[in-house]
Amino acid sequence: MDEQKKLALAKRQVAKIMGFYIHLAAFILVMTALVVANLILSPNLWLVQWPFLIWGVGLLAHGLCAFGRMPRLISNWRQRKIKEIKDRM
Repeated sequence: MDEQKKLALAKRQVAKIMGFYIHLAAFILVMTALVVANLILSPNLWLVQWPFLIWGVGLLAHGLCAFGRMPRLISNWRQRKIKEIKDRM
């Protein structure tokens, strides 16, 4: 692999990681606001765990993708789809 391709791959990976950190920051801010709202509006009924769990699973998947830990199946599918779309252009 030549240096141009390595640079392009590295830039894409950094963009993915940056996207994950932005997603994580949004998650922390929104969950903090939801916890505070839940404590103020209905302290006896704890409902904030549902968005935390659902969004948390999505955040976990995003993190796995961003840091290159997703199974090869997804990576291979992604490469095939990119090639397919590129070939149609």
